[in-house]
Amino acid sequence: MNGGTLGRCAAVFVLSGLLAACAGYDYRPLSIAKAPDCNEAPGKTSGSDYWLKGSSGPWINWTGCDKAGASLQEANLGGATLRDTNLAGADLSRADLGAAFLGGANLRDANLSGADTFGTYFEGTDLSGANLTGVRLSNTRLLNANLKGATWSDGVTVCQGETLGTCD
Repeated sequence: MNGGTLGRCAAVFVLSGLLAACAGYDYRPLSIAKAPDCNEAPGKTSGSDYWLKGSSGPWINWTGCDKAGASLQEANLGGATLRDTNLAGADLSRADLGAAFLGGANLRDANLSGADTFGTYFEGTDLSGANLTGVRLSNTRLLNANLKGATWSDGVTVCQGETLGTCD
C-alpha cells in the first residue's frame, strides 16, 4: 500500500488519530502527516496541557529521529509516526502510544511501564531489555519485534532467547 492510496482499506477515526485499517490489525497511519520534526514536543496524557495549542499530540512525526534516553513520561504520542525512531533507553512510562506506528524503531532498554499501547504497531521494533510492566498488549502488533530480555507485562517474566513477536 503506498502512502497516498487506501486501496481496500477503510478510513477509521479513533480518539488518537486517523488511521487506515487494513486486514487484521495492520494499522498504518495515513500519509497526510506533515514532514518529520525531531524538535516537536508532545503534550501530556493528563493535566491541563493535554491538548495545548502548539502541541500536536496524535499528529507528531518523529520518523528517523534520535530520541535516545529522552524523558517522555506521560507524553501524548497517540497516533504518532515513530518509524525508525531511536528511543533506546527512553522513559515512556505512562505515555499514550495508542495507535502509534513504531515499525523498525529502537526501544532497546526503554521504560514503557504503564504505557497505553492499544492498537500500537511495533512490527520489527527492537524492544530488547525494555520494561513492559503493566502494559496492556491486547490489540498490539508485535510481529517480528525483538523481545529478548524484555520484562513482560506481568512485571515478572523476562523474555528469553531469540524471541520475535512473542515472549518465550
